[in-house]
Amino acid sequence: MRRAEQTPDHGPTDRLAQWIGGAVFCVTAGLCVALAAPAAHWLDSAEFAAAAWELGNAHPPGHPLAVLLGKAATLVPLGSIAFRVNCASGVALGVAAVLLLFTIHRMADHAWTWLRPETKAETKAETKAETKPLPLPAWISWTVATAGALSFALGYATLFQGVRAEVYGLNLAINLGIVHLTVRYLTRPRTRDLVAAGLVTGLGLCNHHLLTLAVLPAGLAAVALVRQVPWRRRLAQVGFAAGAAVLGLVVLVQLPVRSTRAPLINWGAPHTAQRFAWTVSAKLFSRTAERSVKHKPTSRVAALAAFTAESLSPGIVLAGLAGLILLAWRRRLHPLAVLVGLAILGNSGAAVIAGFEPDNPDSLGYVLLLLALMSALAATAITVGLAYLRLRPGLGGGSAALTAMLVIWPLLSLSDGPSRADLRQAYGAEETAWFLLDTPPPRGLLLTSYYQTGFGVWAARLLSGARPDVDHVHRSYLSQPGYVANLVRRNGRLRRIIDGLKRPGDLSYARLQQTAPRRVVLFEFDDDTYGEAMIRHSVPLGPLCRVVPTQERSPAATNAPSAPDRLRTSKRQWRRLEARLSTTAPDPMTRMVLLWAYFLRARYHLRRNDCQAARWSWDKARTLGNPRDPALVKIGRTCGF
Repeated sequence: MRRAEQTPDHGPTDRLAQWIGGAVFCVTAGLCVALAAPAAHWLDSAEFAAAAWELGNAHPPGHPLAVLLGKAATLVPLGSIAFRVNCASGVALGVAAVLLLFTIHRMADHAWTWLRPETKAETKAETKAETKPLPLPAWISWTVATAGALSFALGYATLFQGVRAEVYGLNLAINLGIVHLTVRYLTRPRTRDLVAAGLVTGLGLCNHHLLTLAVLPAGLAAVALVRQVPWRRRLAQVGFAAGAAVLGLVVLVQLPVRSTRAPLINWGAPHTAQRFAWTVSAKLFSRTAERSVKHKPTSRVAALAAFTAESLSPGIVLAGLAGLILLAWRRRLHPLAVLVGLAILGNSGAAVIAGFEPDNPDSLGYVLLLLALMSALAATAITVGLAYLRLRPGLGGGSAALTAMLVIWPLLSLSDGPSRADLRQAYGAEETAWFLLDTPPPRGLLLTSYYQTGFGVWAARLLSGARPDVDHVHRSYLSQPGYVANLVRRNGRLRRIIDGLKRPGDLSYARLQQTAPRRVVLFEFDDDTYGEAMIRHSVPLGPLCRVVPTQERSPAATNAPSAPDRLRTSKRQWRRLEARLSTTAPDPMTRMVLLWAYFLRARYHLRRNDCQAARWSWDKARTLGNPRDPALVKIGRTCGF
C-alpha cells in the first residue's frame, strides 16, 4: 500500500486539540494580562492607546486594523482605557501561541507521514507486499508541540509585545495564521484554506505591511510546488485567494474616513489621494531602511543571529536547522521546507532592513516570526526523533522519559521572560506626560520634540482630558504632510503660530516672539533643529525651557539660569520629576528616557557655553548610562570634566 497522499486532518476539530489549544491560550494571554502596563507606556504604546480611543490614524502605515481592535478592547469594562488596549496585545499573542501549537503539530504529523518506517504485512496471502503505516503517537506530538509553543510564547522577546499596546502581537498572529493555513493546504489541498490565507494576508497588510509582505513569497512558492493539484486548479485557487486579500484591504478605508473628522492623532491626514499614499506606504521610514542597507548590514545580520541563539538557546537553533534538513530530505516535504525556510529568510530580511537593534523592544517585534518558526522546526525534529526512538527495541521507556523531560523547555522561558516583561508598576510615561502638562500656566504653549514625549502628551489629553487650556505642538512633526492643517483645524488659536510652516526650524525664536509676550512658551530642547537664538534667549524650567520675550531680555534675565531663584525652581521641578519616575516606574524604558533627557540637558547648557550648569546633567547621564559613550565623552572633553 502506498503512503497516504495527504496528512490526516487531525487539526483543531479534535477535542484533545481544543482542550490543549484552550490551555495554551489561557496561559499565554492570562500571563500577558497579569503583567500588562496599567497605563500608557513608552515607545509607541501611548500613541496606540490614544489612537484606539479616538479611532485616530496612528503613525505610518496607519495600522487601522490594530486601531479598530484596540477600540473594541476599550469597550471592555476592565481598568483604565490604556490598560484595556494593552491587554488586547496579550489576547492577540495568545491567539498566536495557539496557531503556533497547531502549526507544529501539523508539520510534525506531515513530516512523519513521509519519514516514518513501515512494517510489512504479516499474511502471505497479500501478494503486493502491502505495508502498515505507523501513526505518530499523539502523546508525543502534542507534548512537544505544547512545549515548543509555550517556550516561544513565554520568552521575553515575545512576552514583551503582549504587555503593552503594540502591533507586533497582532502581526505575529496574522503571519502565523498565514503560515498555518498554508501548511493546512500543503497537507490537504483545499481551496477554503488558501482563500482564508488570502483574507488574512489582506488584513495583515492593514496592520504591518512590511512584515506581512515578507511572508507572501514563501506562501506562493510553496503552493507552486504542490504537484498533486493540477496547475490550472492551483491558479484558480490563487486567484480566489487574491480576491479575498483585496476584500481584507477594505479596512484601509478607515484612514480617509476618520481623517475627515480631524482626530488629534491623524498622521498624514490621509483624506486626499497623495497623503493617503504617503501614509500607507510608510515613506516616513524609507531613510531608516536606506541607512540600514548601506551602513553595516553584515553587523546587523550578525546581531540578529546572536540574538536568535540567545533567545532560543544554541541547542534549539541547531534542532531547528535539523528540522529544516528533515523537511528537505523527501521530495513530498519540499513545499513545507520552502514555506518555512523562505518565511524565515523574509522575516530576517525585513528585520535587517528596518535596522535591527537587540536593545530596542520594537526591533524584537520584527523577529517574532523568525523565533516562532525556528521553534516549530526544532519541535518537528524533536517529535520525529522521539517517535523513531520509541520504535527501537527496549527504548520505548527512554522515549517516554525524554518526552516528559520536555516540560523543562517552557520552564526555562518562564524563569526569565515574565520577570523582564513585567510592567505592572510602569507608570513612568503617564507620570512624565502629566508633569509636562502641569508645568505651563493657563493658556500656555507647549512645544515637544521627542516622539515619546509627544505620544505621552497625546495619551494624557485624550484618555484623561489633561490640560485642555494648554496648546500643544509637536515641533518635529511640522514637516509631516497634513500635520499643520489638521492641528489648525482642531485649534484655531494656533493659526497665527504654525500656519504655513513646513519644517521644524520654521518655528523659530523670531516667529514665537509674536506670541511670547502674551503667553508663556515652553519647549522641549532638541539638539538637531533648535537655532542659536532660541537657545540663547531661553531659560531652563525643570525638564523644559522657557522662551524669554524680547522685553525681558535684559542682562539679568539672559543670565537667569545662574540666578538663585531660577536655579532653585529648575532643580526643584527636575528632581520632582526624577523622583516620580524612579519610585513609580523603575523599568528599563524609563531609565532610557531619563538618560536621554539628562544628555539633552547637558547639551543645552553646552550650547549656551555654560559647562558649570552642564556638569550636573552630565554626571546624571553617566550614572544612568555608559560612561564611555562617545557622546558623553565628547561633552566631558569639551568642558574639561
